[in-house]
Amino acid sequence: MKFGVHFQLGQIPGQSLTKLYENAIEQAVLAEKLGFESIWPVEQHFTPSISTIACPMMLLSAIAARTNQIRLGTGVTLLPLHHPLRVAEEIATLQLISKGRVEFGFGRGGLPDHFIHFGVNQSENRQRMIESLEIIQLALSSETFSYRGDYYTLENVSLSPGLGTYPIPPFRAAANSPDTVKQMAEMGYPIFCASHINPFPTISSLYETYQAHALKAGNSLEHLDFNLISPIYTAQSTDEIRSALNASLDNMKAVAIEKVAPVWPGVKPGGKNASHKPSIQEYIEAMSFERLNVDCALFETPARCIERLKTIQSELQLSRFICWFNPGGLVEHEAILDAMHLFAEEVIPAF
Repeated sequence: MKFGVHFQLGQIPGQSLTKLYENAIEQAVLAEKLGFESIWPVEQHFTPSISTIACPMMLLSAIAARTNQIRLGTGVTLLPLHHPLRVAEEIATLQLISKGRVEFGFGRGGLPDHFIHFGVNQSENRQRMIESLEIIQLALSSETFSYRGDYYTLENVSLSPGLGTYPIPPFRAAANSPDTVKQMAEMGYPIFCASHINPFPTISSLYETYQAHALKAGNSLEHLDFNLISPIYTAQSTDEIRSALNASLDNMKAVAIEKVAPVWPGVKPGGKNASHKPSIQEYIEAMSFERLNVDCALFETPARCIERLKTIQSELQLSRFICWFNPGGLVEHEAILDAMHLFAEEVIPAF
């Protein structure tokens, strides 16, 4: 199993944006030295409390200039918000700069503000994503191509820059709903899920759905693989872990209540969902350190990390586990570096 590192770079008032980015680049450089295989910055807009990474490929270009081997993945590019030709140009440029290290992660997005401010109808996000995928694949694989779709009509397009001698990078979909999992399985795309969006039992169900629909569509599971992004932190004692994470997890909970709960699928005005179960806000408010650790995170000593990861790997047939060492955005930079060192030295060798 390969191991990656996930970045969100959430900001609270008073934090230096320059320092946030400097720290991320330093962490990426260290990740390569420690043997992590890949880096995956998110794409978010207009919500600095969640993330300040609006242009993940620009951040990856800076990381590419400081590294030599680590894979550079978008985690993920929100396709409905962009013209697909522009995305194809950026993929090709990063592939050239990095000498072939790109992993292209894509998704359709879910926060209403993204679509409102970019002037895109959110109800079209799935169709727009599929059309963009078709165009990007054509642009990267053809000397000249034309395309007629519902949203784009293109005539005799030649991408510049192209990929040169480098291959089309691997494509991978963010899939955190049953419908998207089914669609990507049928289309033959590898996927990743995020345990801070769906708890581990739900992800197990999504994996079963992925397998079943891939096989039904005639797609070999040997060519498809399943990745997982999870909040994680490791230290030699639970007390150390709590000390490093407490403020950050409180911030994570507050941001989730303010920004995520109101737009969660199925939630009606006032916070109650359609089935009259406890509101997502009530669920988030009840999330203790212990509950988070059981449901959606690995806040463990190295030995327990190994034990739990082996179980997760076996259940999901994981090919890559992507570590989010800074859930909530307030873990101190030095504490993140310490956790990365410990994870690389004591956990990764077990896999």
